[in-house]
Amino acid sequence: MDCGRDPRSYPVVEPGVQEGNVVLVMGIVFGLLGSAYVLYGKNALDFWFIVAGVALIVFPFLVSGPLLTGAVGAALALAPLARQRQWI
Repeated sequence: MDCGRDPRSYPVVEPGVQEGNVVLVMGIVFGLLGSAYVLYGKNALDFWFIVAGVALIVFPFLVSGPLLTGAVGAALALAPLARQRQWI
């Protein structure tokens, strides 16, 4: 059954566009988490939460790629928690 539309007329998503959206969302999430860490560190007077918070806010501008962004963000997010619980 032909609906009258040429299959070549559908919009094509260019490679890398969806990947860029994932990195953007991850950067926003890690930036929000970093802001929360800075506020918590300021109230609790914990220097490591402040450092990790600033790093979480800044690093999405310096790192490209969704896998690297996720790995660095997870490491920065877990580092002060691991230190607080004396895992490291």
